[in-house]
Amino acid sequence: MAIIMPFRAMHFNKEVFKDLTELICPVYDVIDENMYNRYLNKNKYNIIRLEKPDTKKEYIHAKLTLDEWINKKILVQDKQENIYIYEQEFKFNGKFKKLIGIICLVKLEEYESGIILRHEKTLSIPKIDRSNLLEATKCNFSPIFSLYSDKNFSILKKLYPYTKTEPEFEVVDENNVTHRIFRISSKELIGEICNKFKDKKLFIADGHHRYETALNFKKSHPDCKYTMMFLTDMNSKGLVILPTHRIVKSLSNFSFEEVLSICKKNFIVIKCNSKYQMKEKLNFFSYTNMCTIGLCLGKNNYYILKLKDNIKLNNTNLAITDTSFLHELILNSLNIKKEQIVFSKDMDLAISTAKKESSSIAFLLNPTPINDIIQSAIHSKIMPQKTTFFYSKVIAGLLINKINN
Repeated sequence: MAIIMPFRAMHFNKEVFKDLTELICPVYDVIDENMYNRYLNKNKYNIIRLEKPDTKKEYIHAKLTLDEWINKKILVQDKQENIYIYEQEFKFNGKFKKLIGIICLVKLEEYESGIILRHEKTLSIPKIDRSNLLEATKCNFSPIFSLYSDKNFSILKKLYPYTKTEPEFEVVDENNVTHRIFRISSKELIGEICNKFKDKKLFIADGHHRYETALNFKKSHPDCKYTMMFLTDMNSKGLVILPTHRIVKSLSNFSFEEVLSICKKNFIVIKCNSKYQMKEKLNFFSYTNMCTIGLCLGKNNYYILKLKDNIKLNNTNLAITDTSFLHELILNSLNIKKEQIVFSKDMDLAISTAKKESSSIAFLLNPTPINDIIQSAIHSKIMPQKTTFFYSKVIAGLLINKINN
């Protein structure tokens, strides 16, 4: 099934930088303009200059920056091939969690092979951006985040002893997530780990645009058969999946009564006394496997939308998830354009935004269960963009894959 291999990672020179705090940044697709400027000003060698270069300049500018950093030994490459353990430690809902996996190269496979599977629809503009960057630099600056299933944790058991040693790199990001990298250089252990993936499928959690860009890149560069991935066990207690809420703006052509009328066609609409009651009911229904959506209309109008019995999706290519029902039955009926939708992982921020802006509303969602994600991928069903938010995100600036080098 999945074919993985070690590689010679490129990374910041430890002899030059003792601390990577000012050099890392989030993966490109979560960086807004304010974040971009903040990271840009942190350090002249912040990886954002390569992970998300200024699109007002030619992408060759990123290549020139990369070459400069290599020539100055700002970036150096390991002399031997390794598999790298990547550990994240963070606090979530008052409890400390650890997510452990490996960063390695994974052989590119078309989705039709059933070896590497997707669950999310991609957009053309991000793929054009990633394609231009990949063509210019021939590098992966951040790993694609993918999942595998190993119910006996046989792979993780081989990694644990290494996580008790001194890490090669350790850095705390702005969200107080600690990121650590450990090297596995033993050829024997690398071989054992590679063999364990030969009977496994991989499920892309985060990085669909980068993966499809890599597939397209291989068509014009047949020797480029691998891409960099972070692989972790979907059964791990450290894996956290958050929902992504929808704020719909510029609804000037609709009254709130019309919005409710459209919702009532397919949903039972339950009025809530407060946002706290709405959040409680939304959380309660998350355990019932029933499609339930929270709705904030105006300053103090809160509702629960519960899908009526026997309502089905018209688009049979869509996964059966709350976001699919929201998009097909409500947003499409309102003729909402994609530029009117703002995504937020923060429920309170989504609610407060809708309360402040008279022509905006917020749809609040529960997390999509991991089993729904896996089954959707297996059956080639696609979820709307940003249905899932895997936490914590991988970061850019720890390891770089210099393709065919």
